[in-house]
Parts: sequence; C-alpha cells; structure tokens
Amino acid sequence: MIVSSQGSRTLFRLFTGALPFTGDQELARALARCHEPPRDPAAIDPATDPTLRAVILRCLERDVSARFQRVIDVSNALSQVMLGRGEPAAVSFSIPPQPGPR
Repeated sequence: MIVSSQGSRTLFRLFTGALPFTGDQELARALARCHEPPRDPAAIDPATDPTLRAVILRCLERDVSARFQRVIDVSNALSQVMLGRGEPAAVSFSIPPQPGPR
C-alpha cells in the first residue's frame, strides 16, 4: 500500500506542529495541496534534522511513485533518523494471532 497523503500530513504535523499547506479554510488548504509545494519543515523549525526533513517531504510528494511505497519503508527511514545513521535500522514487529471463529 502506498503511503497516503493524509498520513503524510499527520507526520508533518507531528514533527512541526503545523500543517504542510496553508489556508484559512479546508478548501484553501485543498487547493494549496494541488497547486503549491508543501511548506519546508525547516522553515517552521530550523533545528529540523535534514534527513527527517527529506523523509517528511518524500511522504508529501505529489508523484505517487516518488513516495515511500510501504509503511515499513517510512518506519525504516524514521528509524534511520532516530539512530542518526546513514543506513536503515532494523525494525521488527509481530502481529498477534487473531482469535478464530467460535
């Protein structure tokens, strides 16, 4: 599943406290999404890590093929930022078994 633009806006807001597109009303922000680039996270918070900035902006790409294609790819990229390395960190998770029908 390709990372959605809604999730990307949430990620932007999580790290900056602001929305990636400006406008007084939802319609204005929707039009901005169609016609303007997202705001630069570093313009909102100059202390934003450059690698984190790149991850956030990649999530907001208009071209779907330029976005992360899987959520695990975003997770790996964010882990890389958190560890401050030039290579993705190993991410492990498990899905608990679902109860069967009764």
